[in-house]
Amino acid sequence: MTKGELMKSVYSKEELRNIDCAIPMEYWETHETYWHVMNYNNGNGVLQDMRVIAEKRFIIINQMVKICVIDTSMHGVFLYSADEKWSSETIESYLHSQGRNISNCHWSVYDEIIDLKEY
Repeated sequence: MTKGELMKSVYSKEELRNIDCAIPMEYWETHETYWHVMNYNNGNGVLQDMRVIAEKRFIIINQMVKICVIDTSMHGVFLYSADEKWSSETIESYLHSQGRNISNCHWSVYDEIIDLKEY
């Protein structure tokens, strides 16, 4: 994925009008230029890490993993996709945003077919 494609997946069209893919030279040594942009949407330019923005917005930018959720309140099994770099807290926030009550759920990342009779 190019930096431009990444920017389009993380920011809205309106936001992109005030995003600069070039970052000041003083950051080149300390920040990975691929992941960082200058955001001028609030007036002054702010260096932003697109990985952080994507995670806050539940946008998958890395390798995708599958999440299996057993929701005991609904007696159902639900499958979701998540970013492999997301923390457990981010995954639970994402599941909550999808209508799951985490206190009634058991979830796990899976990479193979499992027998749910064991749960």
